Amino acid sequence: NISNMNIKFNCHISIREIDSNLFKFKTSAKIATAAYLNHNIITTYEESVKDIMPEDYPFILYSTDEESIKKMFDLVINDFNGDKKLWNKGLEIMKKIKEDLSIDNIAKKYLEIF
Repeated sequence: NISNMNIKFNCHISIREIDSNLFKFKTSAKIATAAYLNHNIITTYEESVKDIMPEDYPFILYSTDEESIKKMFDLVINDFNGDKKLWNKGLEIMKKIKEDLSIDNIAKKYLEIF
């Protein structure tokens, strides 16, 4: 049961059923919040993720069935409690996203447009 799955460390979660009406709305705020806090996020591969996150980010869900979600939770927990190879890769990607979404960088991009 998904409601019994717990991650007991700083990992955000944004799971939306693929191809649902809700899935079509951009949710980059969740990714930006996780990045700002220097945390990883488990997220479905929705439009906002495609816009700002590389496909090699290790904690992207391409399916929202219960088995896929459980496997992702297990992957995150086992990696975090192990060598943290994927965890640290994720944090490096999130660091880049944090820089890309910073006010200074966004202002610079707007100035380039004008």
